[in-house]
This record gives sequence, C-alpha cells and structure tokens, in this order.
Amino acid sequence: MEAPDSLTLLRQYCKDGVARVEGSEIIIGQWAIKKEDATNYSIRGNSSVFYTNEAIFHYIQHRDKTFKQYMKVTSINLRIVRTDLKNLKNFLETGVVNNSIIEMAPVSFARFVGGTTPSLVDASLERGTVATTASTTSTAFEGTSESKSEPVTKRAHLDKLDPSLSTITSASSKQEVKLTSAKRAEIKAKRERRKREIAVSAATHAINRNELVFMSRNSVLKAPGKDFSSVLQLLKRKEEEEREQKRKRKEVPTYTRYGQKGEVVDQGLFNLNLAGSSYKPGSSAKDTKYIGSSSNDDKKNPSEKQETKRVSKTPIIIVPAGMSEVITLSNVRQFLENGVYIPPLEAAKLSKREDSVLVNRKKKGGLVKYRVVDRPQILAPTDWDRVVAVFVSGKKWQFKQWPEMKQNKSEVDIFTKRRAFHVMFDDAKLNPNVAQWDCKILQISRSRRHMDQTAVHDFWEVLDQWTLTRFSDLIL
Repeated sequence: MEAPDSLTLLRQYCKDGVARVEGSEIIIGQWAIKKEDATNYSIRGNSSVFYTNEAIFHYIQHRDKTFKQYMKVTSINLRIVRTDLKNLKNFLETGVVNNSIIEMAPVSFARFVGGTTPSLVDASLERGTVATTASTTSTAFEGTSESKSEPVTKRAHLDKLDPSLSTITSASSKQEVKLTSAKRAEIKAKRERRKREIAVSAATHAINRNELVFMSRNSVLKAPGKDFSSVLQLLKRKEEEEREQKRKRKEVPTYTRYGQKGEVVDQGLFNLNLAGSSYKPGSSAKDTKYIGSSSNDDKKNPSEKQETKRVSKTPIIIVPAGMSEVITLSNVRQFLENGVYIPPLEAAKLSKREDSVLVNRKKKGGLVKYRVVDRPQILAPTDWDRVVAVFVSGKKWQFKQWPEMKQNKSEVDIFTKRRAFHVMFDDAKLNPNVAQWDCKILQISRSRRHMDQTAVHDFWEVLDQWTLTRFSDLIL
C-alpha cells in the first residue's frame, strides 16, 4: 500500500480538522509526518526553498485570522510569505494546483502508526483522483487473524447447511477482488497522467515567465469577459447631440444689415433717412462731406502717408550670425528666457531657421518682448533707432552692414549708442578685440548649467540701466 505524501495529509487535516502533535511528529488519522520535513510547496519566487510540514500545519490552525493576527502568533521560521497565503489557502481548501507545487522535488511520505489495518486518506484530496478506501482491499486480501484460522471450519459448516452457499460466497469474493484490482489500476493510471500534466504545465509556466507578450492593435482589443457595447452607445449619443445642435443653429435667425432698427435722425430734404451718414441737421450741402468724394487730403504724397503708420516700439537685440559662436539666433531664446545655455548646433536641430525670434521677459509690470535678429541687412532705417544691445563675437566684419560703418565710423561709435555684450566660456581666452571694446563680459561654464542663471541676471540688470534714460520711448 502506498503511503500518502505530506501535502495530501495536510489537506485532509484542513478538511476534517482532526490531528494531534506527538513530539516531533504530526499525527493525522493513522499516518504520521515529521515536523521538520519539507513539502514540495515552494516559496514564491524561489523554487529551491520549500515550506515545512510544521509551517503549513501551523497556518491551517490560524488560516481564518487576519494577516496581522497571524504574524503575532507565528514565529519567524514558521511564517508563510504574504504573497503565498492566498494560493496556499486555495490549494488546501479546493485542491487547485498552482505553480508553487514542484512535482519534481523530493516528497516526504507519511509513516503508518495505526494499530489496525490502515485505511487510505480520502483520495479526492490527492489532486483530482477518485475516492477509494483500503477496507475492501483488506477484506479481499488480508483479513484478521481470526479469519485466517477459521476459513475451513466456516466452509465446512456452510457445506453441511447448503452446498450452494459456499459456491456463492467464493464467487462473490473473487468478483470483489477483481473489481478492487481494476479500481486500483484505474486510480494509479489517473495519478500518473495527472503528474505528467502538472510537469508539462510547470515547464510551460517556466518558459512563459521569461517571455515578453507582444501587444498589437488587435491583441489589445481581446478582452474576455468585457463588454464594449457602452462605447458604441456613447458614440451614437454623441452623434445625436451634434445633429440636434446643427438643427438648433438653423433655427436661429441670421444677422442682416437691412433688418436692424437704428435711430432715425432728421431726414432733411426729400424725406431721406440719413442715419449713419456724415450729414448733420441744420448744416448745408456745402458743409457736408460725402463718402467717395475727392479732397485735398487724399492728394498727399505717398511718403507722407507712410509717416502716419503705427511705429513699432519693440526693442531689438542683434546677435552674431556664425554657428561657431557661443550665442546665436538658435539658442538665444532659451538662454535669455529660461537661463539655460544650449550649444548652437543642438539648438538648431530643435527648431526651424527663422529671420528673427521674440524673447519674452517677465517683469513686475508685465511681459516685455524683445526682437532678436542676426542679419542687420533685414532692418529698415527706422528700425535702427530701436536697437538697444548687441552680442559681439570679436570679429570686426560683424559690423560691416551697420549704418555707422557705412558712414566710415568705427566700432566705438556703435557702442556709444548700443550696449555691447560678449558671452564666453570661463576656461576660454578673451578675444583681443573684445578686450579693447566697451563690452560687458558674461562668463558661463561648459558643464555647470546652474551657473547660467547668474550670467542672464547680469545681462538684464546691465541692459535695464542702459535703456532707462536712452530709450524711454520704447516699451521696456
């Protein structure tokens, strides 16, 4: 007779609640298992470490308690990992096999301690096998000591009463033996088949655990047990609302200039409604100026008309045009607005090339805009009055297109009207031309970006002092 494994007996105890502890053994029914022996139920995440019989036996006694209460009454060496509690309880109560049960691991079997012929544990607990008992087997094969000593006497007594009874009794016993053997063979075959299925599922789980599931637009939509009909209803409701809004818009009367009721003024001659015209009551036709009539004001020179245009008051800053310079049109906005320096080549990849950019500066009075350009030739003659600052590179050809240079003046004349700035790295050598010019030097680090804020703060502070009295007509 096969001895049951420890997990089967523990499931039997979880079902019946009948067991006792004697020394280092746990007695369940007529079978005994050792406390310190390991089961084949592994700890989650570590398939080489298994729970002991005592740990699972202790958990069964306290499985109805909360996790906090269970931890208080359990020593460290008997604690079940919190992530295993749900699966272990489900296995003990229902027999559902999970991945923590390692079939290939060494299994500890029970030892028979009963005084009479052992009866097998409820076979329904042995992972899906049908229930069977050993009572029939003991009746068919073993029998008690009395039955071994008295078969001849009983058979002779039956022969005396009725010879046919002896034949019936022997035939029924043979049939019982045949049925029991077939049943045992069926149970054994089911066990082997179940073991193979568990081994295959464990191997499949090990493979799937290391795989990444590829999600596509079609696989994402596969959601068993979920109904997306509410989405369709939501879309239909949305379409109905849009149709209703369109219908209401058609019913609202549209505006017509002829349907408006205006103020009726003195109609004057011929009973005409002169509302909206230039006619004034009491004035003569000579004093009236009609729309479309020519006058001396319309015969002014085109140049005089251009002077009446609105003049921009946005200050202008000029930067170098070369991509090898420290400050260019591509990175000046990030530098002056956010106080972060980005190399020109990297900044050029982040934005498109433009003729000018607007730099927004936040002040207490509101937002001030500065127009930044790198090509002086795009500026109109009137725009040069709004140039407040220039970033110099140290090369004299940078000022070739400036009005002062066209008038055979020098860089000194430029810097008397506009404030000059020069941005350089703290480990670079100062340009000789910059050293001779009246420039504000702004030093930045190649790696420490938190120092950029200091240079930007100095720039705005110097520029504000410069423009305070020189450019009072601009929006600053």
